[in-house]
Amino acid sequence: MSKAYLRAMPADRRFDIAAHGWNHTPSELLGNSLRKDFDLIRGGISEVYRSTDRFPVSYIPPNDAFDENTLDALTATGTPLFSADKGDLRRFAGMDERGILHVSNTLKFEKSWSDDIPYRTKDQVLDFIGTDNDAVFCIHPRTANSLEKKALILDTLAELSAKRGTKLVNFAEYYAAVSPAMPNVERIRSARADVSVRDWKKPDQYPLDDNILKADAE
Repeated sequence: MSKAYLRAMPADRRFDIAAHGWNHTPSELLGNSLRKDFDLIRGGISEVYRSTDRFPVSYIPPNDAFDENTLDALTATGTPLFSADKGDLRRFAGMDERGILHVSNTLKFEKSWSDDIPYRTKDQVLDFIGTDNDAVFCIHPRTANSLEKKALILDTLAELSAKRGTKLVNFAEYYAAVSPAMPNVERIRSARADVSVRDWKKPDQYPLDDNILKADAE
Protein backbone atom coordinates (compact mmCIF):
# COMPACT_ATOMS: atom_id res chain seq x y z
CA MET A 1 0.00 0.00 0.00
CA SER A 2 1.21 3.52 -0.75
CA LYS A 3 1.58 6.13 1.98
CA ALA A 4 -0.82 8.40 0.07
CA TYR A 5 -3.50 5.70 0.19
CA LEU A 6 -2.96 5.02 3.89
CA ARG A 7 -3.05 8.72 4.75
CA ALA A 8 -6.31 9.17 2.85
CA MET A 9 -8.08 6.34 4.69
CA PRO A 10 -8.49 7.94 8.15
CA ALA A 11 -10.39 10.84 6.58
CA ASP A 12 -13.20 8.33 6.01
CA ARG A 13 -14.78 7.53 9.39
CA ARG A 14 -15.30 3.93 8.35
CA PHE A 15 -11.55 3.36 8.57
CA ASP A 16 -9.16 3.33 11.51
CA ILE A 17 -5.63 1.93 11.40
CA ALA A 18 -4.41 -0.09 14.39
CA ALA A 19 -0.91 -1.41 15.05
CA HIS A 20 -0.75 -5.19 14.67
CA GLY A 21 2.55 -6.80 15.57
CA TRP A 22 5.80 -6.43 13.69
CA ASN A 23 6.82 -9.83 12.31
CA HIS A 24 3.37 -11.43 12.76
CA THR A 25 4.67 -14.76 14.02
CA PRO A 26 2.18 -16.95 15.97
CA SER A 27 3.63 -16.14 19.40
CA GLU A 28 5.55 -12.98 18.61
CA LEU A 29 4.92 -11.36 21.99
CA LEU A 30 4.85 -14.39 24.29
CA GLY A 31 7.68 -15.26 26.69
CA ASN A 32 9.86 -12.30 25.77
CA SER A 33 11.74 -9.88 27.97
CA LEU A 34 10.10 -6.52 28.53
CA ARG A 35 12.75 -4.89 26.33
CA LYS A 36 12.17 -7.27 23.42
CA ASP A 37 8.40 -6.76 23.58
CA PHE A 38 8.92 -3.01 23.68
CA ASP A 39 11.18 -3.07 20.60
CA LEU A 40 8.70 -5.23 18.65
CA ILE A 41 5.69 -3.13 19.63
CA ARG A 42 7.46 0.15 18.96
CA GLY A 43 8.62 -1.09 15.56
CA GLY A 44 5.05 -1.75 14.45
CA ILE A 45 3.58 1.43 15.93
CA SER A 46 6.37 3.53 14.45
CA GLU A 47 5.74 2.13 10.99
CA VAL A 48 2.03 3.01 11.23
CA TYR A 49 2.85 6.51 12.50
CA ARG A 50 5.43 7.25 9.81
CA SER A 51 3.18 5.88 7.06
CA THR A 52 -0.01 7.68 8.09
CA ASP A 53 1.07 10.70 10.18
CA ARG A 54 -1.32 9.38 12.85
CA PHE A 55 -0.55 7.61 16.12
CA PRO A 56 -2.65 4.41 16.24
CA VAL A 57 -5.29 4.39 18.97
CA SER A 58 -5.28 0.62 19.42
CA TYR A 59 -2.83 -2.27 19.42
CA ILE A 60 -3.74 -5.82 18.37
CA PRO A 61 -1.07 -8.49 19.04
CA PRO A 62 -0.70 -11.27 16.43
CA ASN A 63 -3.12 -14.14 17.12
CA ASP A 64 -4.37 -12.26 20.20
CA ALA A 65 -1.37 -13.72 22.07
CA PHE A 66 0.11 -11.61 24.87
CA ASP A 67 1.35 -11.65 28.47
CA GLU A 68 2.10 -9.16 31.24
CA ASN A 69 5.32 -7.96 29.58
CA THR A 70 3.31 -7.16 26.45
CA LEU A 71 1.01 -4.86 28.39
CA ASP A 72 3.87 -3.24 30.32
CA ALA A 73 5.72 -2.57 27.06
CA LEU A 74 2.58 -1.20 25.42
CA THR A 75 2.10 1.22 28.31
CA ALA A 76 5.54 2.69 27.63
CA THR A 77 4.49 3.61 24.07
CA GLY A 78 1.51 5.68 25.20
CA THR A 79 -1.05 3.52 23.38
CA PRO A 80 -4.43 3.89 25.14
CA LEU A 81 -6.45 0.94 23.78
CA PHE A 82 -5.84 -2.81 23.59
CA SER A 83 -8.01 -5.21 21.62
CA ALA A 84 -7.12 -8.86 21.99
CA ASP A 85 -9.07 -10.20 24.96
CA LYS A 86 -11.08 -13.39 24.60
CA GLY A 87 -12.73 -13.75 27.99
CA ASP A 88 -16.31 -13.80 29.22
CA LEU A 89 -18.29 -12.42 26.30
CA ARG A 90 -20.81 -10.78 28.60
CA ARG A 91 -18.23 -8.95 30.73
CA PHE A 92 -16.94 -5.42 30.26
CA ALA A 93 -13.17 -5.59 30.71
CA GLY A 94 -12.63 -1.87 31.21
CA MET A 95 -9.40 -0.12 32.15
CA ASP A 96 -6.55 -1.98 33.84
CA GLU A 97 -4.11 -0.72 36.47
CA ARG A 98 -1.77 0.53 33.74
CA GLY A 99 -4.41 2.84 32.34
CA ILE A 100 -4.94 0.75 29.19
CA LEU A 101 -8.57 0.38 28.11
CA HIS A 102 -9.37 -3.20 27.07
CA VAL A 103 -12.05 -3.97 24.52
CA SER A 104 -13.82 -6.90 26.13
CA ASN A 105 -13.75 -9.38 23.28
CA THR A 106 -12.19 -9.94 19.87
CA LEU A 107 -14.42 -11.91 17.53
CA LYS A 108 -13.73 -13.44 14.13
CA PHE A 109 -15.83 -15.30 11.56
CA GLU A 110 -13.16 -17.97 11.19
CA LYS A 111 -14.07 -21.16 13.07
CA SER A 112 -10.61 -22.63 12.47
CA TRP A 113 -7.56 -21.98 10.29
CA SER A 114 -7.43 -25.45 8.73
CA ASP A 115 -8.26 -26.55 5.18
CA ASP A 116 -10.72 -24.10 3.60
CA ILE A 117 -11.04 -22.01 6.81
CA PRO A 118 -14.69 -22.65 7.70
CA TYR A 119 -16.79 -19.74 8.98
CA ARG A 120 -19.16 -19.59 11.93
CA THR A 121 -22.82 -19.06 11.12
CA LYS A 122 -24.46 -15.66 11.51
CA ASP A 123 -26.40 -16.87 14.54
CA GLN A 124 -23.20 -18.11 16.20
CA VAL A 125 -21.48 -14.76 15.64
CA LEU A 126 -24.43 -12.74 16.93
CA ASP A 127 -24.70 -15.02 19.97
CA PHE A 128 -21.01 -14.53 20.74
CA ILE A 129 -21.41 -10.75 20.59
CA GLY A 130 -24.54 -10.78 22.73
CA THR A 131 -26.49 -7.64 23.59
CA ASP A 132 -24.69 -6.24 26.65
CA ASN A 133 -21.07 -6.10 25.62
CA ASP A 134 -18.50 -4.43 23.40
CA ALA A 135 -16.51 -6.44 20.86
CA VAL A 136 -13.94 -6.01 18.13
CA PHE A 137 -15.40 -7.52 14.97
CA CYS A 138 -12.43 -8.78 12.97
CA ILE A 139 -12.91 -9.45 9.23
CA HIS A 140 -10.11 -10.91 7.08
CA PRO A 141 -10.75 -10.15 3.38
CA ARG A 142 -8.41 -12.97 2.28
CA THR A 143 -10.51 -15.65 3.97
CA ALA A 144 -13.76 -14.26 2.54
CA ASN A 145 -12.95 -16.14 -0.64
CA SER A 146 -16.42 -17.20 -1.77
CA LEU A 147 -19.71 -15.52 -2.58
CA GLU A 148 -21.30 -17.35 0.36
CA LYS A 149 -18.76 -16.02 2.86
CA LYS A 150 -19.03 -12.47 1.52
CA ALA A 151 -22.82 -12.63 1.72
CA LEU A 152 -22.58 -13.92 5.30
CA ILE A 153 -20.36 -10.99 6.31
CA LEU A 154 -22.64 -8.39 4.71
CA ASP A 155 -25.78 -9.98 6.15
CA THR A 156 -24.28 -10.08 9.66
CA LEU A 157 -23.11 -6.46 9.49
CA ALA A 158 -26.53 -5.37 8.21
CA GLU A 159 -28.30 -7.13 11.07
CA LEU A 160 -25.89 -5.69 13.64
CA SER A 161 -26.34 -2.17 12.26
CA ALA A 162 -30.11 -2.50 12.46
CA LYS A 163 -30.14 -3.66 16.09
CA ARG A 164 -31.47 -1.09 18.50
CA GLY A 165 -28.76 0.15 20.86
CA THR A 166 -25.94 -1.29 18.75
CA LYS A 167 -23.52 1.08 17.06
CA LEU A 168 -20.64 0.16 14.80
CA VAL A 169 -17.65 2.42 15.50
CA ASN A 170 -13.93 2.52 14.81
CA PHE A 171 -11.32 2.30 17.58
CA ALA A 172 -10.97 6.06 18.04
CA GLU A 173 -14.75 6.52 18.31
CA TYR A 174 -15.00 3.67 20.79
CA TYR A 175 -12.25 5.09 22.99
CA ALA A 176 -13.80 8.57 22.94
CA ALA A 177 -17.21 7.17 23.92
CA VAL A 178 -16.08 4.80 26.68
CA SER A 179 -13.05 6.41 28.32
CA PRO A 180 -13.66 9.19 30.85
CA ALA A 181 -11.96 12.55 30.35
CA MET A 182 -8.51 12.28 31.96
CA PRO A 183 -6.40 15.25 30.81
CA ASN A 184 -3.45 14.50 33.11
CA VAL A 185 -3.33 10.88 32.00
CA GLU A 186 -3.53 11.94 28.35
CA ARG A 187 -0.57 14.29 28.86
CA ILE A 188 1.47 11.44 30.29
CA ARG A 189 0.47 9.16 27.41
CA SER A 190 1.32 11.81 24.86
CA ALA A 191 4.75 12.33 26.43
CA ARG A 192 5.41 8.58 26.35
CA ALA A 193 4.33 8.45 22.70
CA ASP A 194 6.65 11.38 21.88
CA VAL A 195 9.68 9.78 23.52
CA SER A 196 9.01 6.20 22.43
CA VAL A 197 7.68 6.68 18.91
CA ARG A 198 7.29 10.17 17.47
CA ASP A 199 10.81 11.39 18.32
CA TRP A 200 12.46 7.99 17.98
CA LYS A 201 14.97 7.59 15.18
CA LYS A 202 14.80 4.16 13.63
CA PRO A 203 18.32 2.62 13.62
CA ASP A 204 20.02 2.29 10.26
CA GLN A 205 19.48 -1.23 8.97
CA TYR A 206 23.02 -1.21 7.58
CA PRO A 207 25.11 0.85 10.05
CA LEU A 208 28.49 2.00 8.83
CA ASP A 209 31.43 0.35 10.56
CA ASP A 210 34.20 2.65 11.87
CA ASN A 211 36.92 0.42 10.42
CA ILE A 212 35.29 0.53 6.98
CA LEU A 213 35.08 4.33 7.12
CA LYS A 214 38.76 4.60 8.13
CA ALA A 215 39.80 2.24 5.34
CA ASP A 216 37.87 4.31 2.80
CA ALA A 217 39.56 7.48 4.04
CA GLU A 218 43.10 6.12 3.54
